[in-house]
Amino acid sequence: MREEPGDHMDETAQKSCWGVTFKALVGFAGALALAYLFGAI
Repeated sequence: MREEPGDHMDETAQKSCWGVTFKALVGFAGALALAYLFGAI
């Protein structure tokens, strides 16, 4: 299998993109959970 620089760059960009999306989702979920807890108290 031959690896081309363009493909490798694409893969890295995709991974970092997914990481950012995952962090945003986790952060959003955490904020939502905190708001729910404080609202329930």
